[in-house]
Amino acid sequence: MKKTSPKLGFTLIELLVVIAIIALLAGLLFPAISSAMLTAKKAKAKTVCQNIETAILAYKNEYNGKLPVVQNNYSKDNEVGTSNEQFSKNVLIVLMAIDDNNVNDNHKLNHKRIVFLETDVPTDDGTYLDPWDQQYQIILDLNGDKKVTYLSGSSDHRKSAVAVSSGRNRKWGANNSKDDDNEDNIASVELPLLD
Repeated sequence: MKKTSPKLGFTLIELLVVIAIIALLAGLLFPAISSAMLTAKKAKAKTVCQNIETAILAYKNEYNGKLPVVQNNYSKDNEVGTSNEQFSKNVLIVLMAIDDNNVNDNHKLNHKRIVFLETDVPTDDGTYLDPWDQQYQIILDLNGDKKVTYLSGSSDHRKSAVAVSSGRNRKWGANNSKDDDNEDNIASVELPLLD
């Protein structure tokens, strides 16, 4: 009589059960991991917005109340949106002490060449992207009334500078309400901007 040796290894059913359990656990963990990653991105964007605002205030203190832009007689402040993207890059060029031929030629706006803002990603054109690959935008009190407006139709905020990220949906809201467009915007202050 032949003796049979005991089987080594797993049966097909046992392997399928293990795979099913792993898939179930992964499905349960995915939302938690996604939520934690989103929270981390929001925290990073908020910190960067606050750093940009702090850099603008440091510039303003260093240069006797001037903002890091060519001073003109502005009748109103700038607002976030596509048209503000280049303006924001120009401000960042000055804050980063980049010698740019068009904006800060020979450091005319930052003649002391002080680096007010250091970024985690080197740039030579003022590009500074949020965690969702959108340009951080800056709103300045250009008309000198000591307040800024986040978006048309929103309340004013008593600040000389605010930095904003469009958030995960990459859209700018149209008003001061918690609508789908501005619900996830992140700024150096609490949004929506209030008196």
